Amino acid sequence: MSEERSEHFWGCLPIRGTLYLAAIWIGSSIAYISLVPGLLVAHQRIGTDFLLVGLFAPVLWMNESICLNGFILLPVLFLFHHLDEVGPKLWTTLAIFEAVVTFVGWCHEIHTWPGVYVASGCFVLSLGMFVTAVWWFRRWRWQKYGQELLILHSEHAQRRADLQIDVPGPEE
Repeated sequence: MSEERSEHFWGCLPIRGTLYLAAIWIGSSIAYISLVPGLLVAHQRIGTDFLLVGLFAPVLWMNESICLNGFILLPVLFLFHHLDEVGPKLWTTLAIFEAVVTFVGWCHEIHTWPGVYVASGCFVLSLGMFVTAVWWFRRWRWQKYGQELLILHSEHAQRRADLQIDVPGPEE
Protein backbone atom coordinates (compact mmCIF):
# COMPACT_ATOMS: atom_id res chain seq x y z
CA MET A 1 0.00 0.00 0.00
CA SER A 2 1.46 3.36 -0.99
CA GLU A 3 2.07 5.95 1.70
CA GLU A 4 -0.51 8.37 0.29
CA ARG A 5 -3.15 5.65 0.16
CA SER A 6 -2.15 4.47 3.62
CA GLU A 7 -2.66 7.95 5.07
CA HIS A 8 -6.05 8.18 3.35
CA PHE A 9 -7.01 4.73 4.65
CA TRP A 10 -6.12 5.40 8.28
CA GLY A 11 -7.58 8.90 8.16
CA CYS A 12 -11.00 7.66 7.07
CA LEU A 13 -11.29 4.83 9.60
CA PRO A 14 -13.33 6.90 12.09
CA ILE A 15 -15.72 7.95 9.32
CA ARG A 16 -16.13 4.41 8.04
CA GLY A 17 -16.57 3.04 11.54
CA THR A 18 -19.22 5.66 12.24
CA LEU A 19 -21.05 4.77 9.01
CA TYR A 20 -20.89 1.08 9.92
CA LEU A 21 -22.29 1.64 13.42
CA ALA A 22 -24.91 4.07 12.10
CA ALA A 23 -26.15 1.48 9.60
CA ILE A 24 -26.49 -1.11 12.37
CA TRP A 25 -28.24 1.39 14.63
CA ILE A 26 -30.67 2.55 11.97
CA GLY A 27 -31.46 -1.01 10.84
CA SER A 28 -32.17 -2.08 14.41
CA SER A 29 -34.28 1.03 14.97
CA ILE A 30 -36.38 0.29 11.87
CA ALA A 31 -37.04 -3.21 13.17
CA TYR A 32 -37.89 -1.91 16.64
CA ILE A 33 -40.31 0.71 15.32
CA SER A 34 -42.00 -2.00 13.25
CA LEU A 35 -42.28 -4.45 16.13
CA VAL A 36 -43.99 -2.06 18.55
CA PRO A 37 -47.39 -1.86 16.70
CA GLY A 38 -47.43 -5.64 16.24
CA LEU A 39 -46.79 -6.19 19.94
CA LEU A 40 -49.52 -3.70 20.81
CA VAL A 41 -52.02 -5.55 18.59
CA ALA A 42 -51.00 -8.94 19.99
CA HIS A 43 -50.74 -8.14 23.70
CA GLN A 44 -52.54 -4.76 24.10
CA ARG A 45 -49.53 -3.60 26.12
CA ILE A 46 -45.76 -3.55 25.98
CA GLY A 47 -43.45 -4.22 28.87
CA THR A 48 -41.27 -1.39 30.10
CA ASP A 49 -38.18 -3.50 29.50
CA PHE A 50 -38.92 -3.61 25.76
CA LEU A 51 -39.48 0.15 25.69
CA LEU A 52 -36.14 0.72 27.44
CA VAL A 53 -34.43 -1.57 24.92
CA GLY A 54 -35.76 0.76 22.21
CA LEU A 55 -33.40 3.45 23.45
CA PHE A 56 -30.50 1.14 22.74
CA ALA A 57 -31.80 -0.39 19.48
CA PRO A 58 -28.61 -2.26 18.51
CA VAL A 59 -29.09 -4.44 21.58
CA LEU A 60 -32.05 -5.94 19.70
CA TRP A 61 -29.80 -7.88 17.34
CA MET A 62 -28.74 -10.06 20.25
CA ASN A 63 -31.38 -12.75 19.75
CA GLU A 64 -31.70 -16.21 18.22
CA SER A 65 -30.32 -14.97 14.89
CA ILE A 66 -27.08 -13.65 16.41
CA CYS A 67 -24.98 -16.30 14.60
CA LEU A 68 -26.36 -15.35 11.19
CA ASN A 69 -26.00 -11.70 12.05
CA GLY A 70 -22.41 -12.12 13.24
CA PHE A 71 -21.37 -14.16 10.20
CA ILE A 72 -22.62 -11.38 7.95
CA LEU A 73 -21.56 -8.33 9.99
CA LEU A 74 -17.91 -9.38 10.25
CA PRO A 75 -17.30 -9.66 6.48
CA VAL A 76 -19.21 -6.41 5.93
CA LEU A 77 -16.98 -4.76 8.54
CA PHE A 78 -14.01 -5.98 6.51
CA LEU A 79 -15.59 -4.51 3.34
CA PHE A 80 -16.25 -1.19 5.05
CA HIS A 81 -12.59 -0.87 6.01
CA HIS A 82 -10.95 -2.20 2.85
CA LEU A 83 -13.01 -0.87 -0.05
CA ASP A 84 -11.77 2.27 -1.73
CA GLU A 85 -15.16 3.94 -1.49
CA VAL A 86 -18.03 3.21 0.86
CA GLY A 87 -21.08 4.59 -0.83
CA PRO A 88 -24.69 4.96 0.15
CA LYS A 89 -25.63 1.73 -1.61
CA LEU A 90 -23.44 -0.41 0.66
CA TRP A 91 -24.53 1.56 3.71
CA THR A 92 -28.22 1.23 2.83
CA THR A 93 -27.83 -2.48 2.08
CA LEU A 94 -26.23 -3.05 5.48
CA ALA A 95 -29.00 -1.12 7.26
CA ILE A 96 -31.70 -3.09 5.41
CA PHE A 97 -30.00 -6.40 6.17
CA GLU A 98 -29.71 -5.49 9.85
CA ALA A 99 -33.38 -4.49 9.92
CA VAL A 100 -34.48 -7.76 8.31
CA VAL A 101 -32.39 -9.96 10.60
CA THR A 102 -33.48 -8.08 13.71
CA PHE A 103 -37.14 -8.13 12.68
CA VAL A 104 -37.14 -11.84 11.86
CA GLY A 105 -35.27 -12.63 15.07
CA TRP A 106 -37.81 -10.80 17.25
CA CYS A 107 -40.97 -11.61 15.30
CA HIS A 108 -41.51 -14.76 17.41
CA GLU A 109 -42.42 -12.49 20.36
CA ILE A 110 -45.66 -11.63 18.58
CA HIS A 111 -47.93 -14.60 19.30
CA THR A 112 -50.95 -13.76 17.13
CA TRP A 113 -51.31 -13.61 13.38
CA PRO A 114 -52.96 -10.17 13.31
CA GLY A 115 -49.99 -8.81 15.29
CA VAL A 116 -47.57 -10.39 12.82
CA TYR A 117 -49.49 -8.89 9.90
CA VAL A 118 -49.47 -5.43 11.47
CA ALA A 119 -45.77 -5.66 12.33
CA SER A 120 -44.89 -6.93 8.84
CA GLY A 121 -46.89 -4.15 7.20
CA CYS A 122 -45.21 -1.54 9.37
CA PHE A 123 -41.84 -3.12 8.58
CA VAL A 124 -42.36 -2.95 4.82
CA LEU A 125 -43.63 0.62 5.15
CA SER A 126 -40.64 1.63 7.32
CA LEU A 127 -38.15 0.07 4.90
CA GLY A 128 -39.84 1.84 2.00
CA MET A 129 -39.65 5.15 3.82
CA PHE A 130 -35.98 4.59 4.66
CA VAL A 131 -34.97 3.67 1.10
CA THR A 132 -36.96 6.60 -0.29
CA ALA A 133 -35.29 9.01 2.13
CA VAL A 134 -31.82 7.78 1.16
CA TRP A 135 -32.72 7.99 -2.54
CA TRP A 136 -34.04 11.58 -2.17
CA PHE A 137 -30.96 12.61 -0.21
CA ARG A 138 -28.64 11.17 -2.89
CA ARG A 139 -30.67 12.89 -5.61
CA TRP A 140 -30.58 16.20 -3.76
CA ARG A 141 -26.78 16.01 -3.35
CA TRP A 142 -26.33 15.03 -6.99
CA GLN A 143 -28.44 17.96 -8.17
CA LYS A 144 -26.72 20.37 -5.81
CA TYR A 145 -23.22 19.44 -6.91
CA GLY A 146 -24.31 18.75 -10.49
CA GLN A 147 -25.34 22.39 -10.93
CA GLU A 148 -22.00 23.55 -9.54
CA LEU A 149 -20.18 21.22 -11.93
CA LEU A 150 -22.20 22.54 -14.88
CA ILE A 151 -21.27 26.12 -13.95
CA LEU A 152 -17.63 25.10 -13.62
CA HIS A 153 -17.79 23.31 -16.97
CA SER A 154 -19.21 26.40 -18.70
CA GLU A 155 -16.52 28.61 -17.11
CA HIS A 156 -13.82 26.26 -18.40
CA ALA A 157 -15.38 26.28 -21.87
CA GLN A 158 -15.41 30.08 -21.84
CA ARG A 159 -11.77 30.15 -20.71
CA ARG A 160 -10.76 27.70 -23.44
CA ALA A 161 -12.57 29.85 -25.99
CA ASP A 162 -10.76 32.98 -24.72
CA LEU A 163 -7.40 31.24 -24.84
CA GLN A 164 -7.95 30.08 -28.42
CA ILE A 165 -8.58 33.67 -29.54
CA ASP A 166 -5.54 35.11 -27.79
CA VAL A 167 -3.08 32.35 -28.74
CA PRO A 168 -1.51 32.83 -32.17
CA GLY A 169 -1.78 29.80 -34.37
CA PRO A 170 0.77 28.31 -36.82
CA GLU A 171 -0.63 30.37 -39.71
CA GLU A 172 0.83 33.66 -38.48
